[in-house]
Amino acid sequence: MLKHIIPLAFLVFSLPTFPNDDNTLEEFVPASIKDSRMSIEKLIKFPRKHEKSKEDIAVVIRCDAVIKRNGKVDHNFCYEEGGVHFPFVSMINRAASKSVFNPARVNGTARPVYFQYYVLFIKKGSATSIEVIGNSGLEVDKYGVDYTSPQRYSVPGGIFGAGCSYNKHITVNAVISELGTVSSVAVEGDNAGDKCTKYLEESFKNQKFIPATYNGKAISAFYSELIFDTIRRQ
Repeated sequence: MLKHIIPLAFLVFSLPTFPNDDNTLEEFVPASIKDSRMSIEKLIKFPRKHEKSKEDIAVVIRCDAVIKRNGKVDHNFCYEEGGVHFPFVSMINRAASKSVFNPARVNGTARPVYFQYYVLFIKKGSATSIEVIGNSGLEVDKYGVDYTSPQRYSVPGGIFGAGCSYNKHITVNAVISELGTVSSVAVEGDNAGDKCTKYLEESFKNQKFIPATYNGKAISAFYSELIFDTIRRQ
């Protein structure tokens, strides 16, 4: 499957405007990978131990990053953490701390967002490559690699994750419409509990999203976010 992956075009999409609750119009521009020397893709290094290995390697690491208004990364979290993934995650986190993205904008104003992406580490023989794909990878079968995932952005009063204790690995799955609204939501996790599930469902519906895009147009798309500690609560 990996040989069919095509490079991601690093574009900033200006989306159509949509009416919100007070009938004003909102214009969305999602955060994107910056094509510069400070791009995360240019800063990530192949782990030296694995680079010198005689074995071929194909590793995929999925991550979320909080992209601030100035395009810098506030927090970065990768879903694969321990074991064989640790050296690769370390390289991603190190690069993320120095990288700069194109920030998201809503109605022309920069907004901090949760940006989802994944990284491919490939080694075949002595040749190595690293590719950063600017989406969650959850809709690749439907849209290919060249789409953007929905991006959650913070607004005053948009408390997310209230009612859940620390360090619980709970996943919130949702469908985000082309208008940036939550059309369905479900909480997964055996240790979530009724109270946590209720709060997550209610608070998630109050979140604001920049909708997913494909070919420059807003689309309805699946969104999944792991809630693991206070870093991910707003």
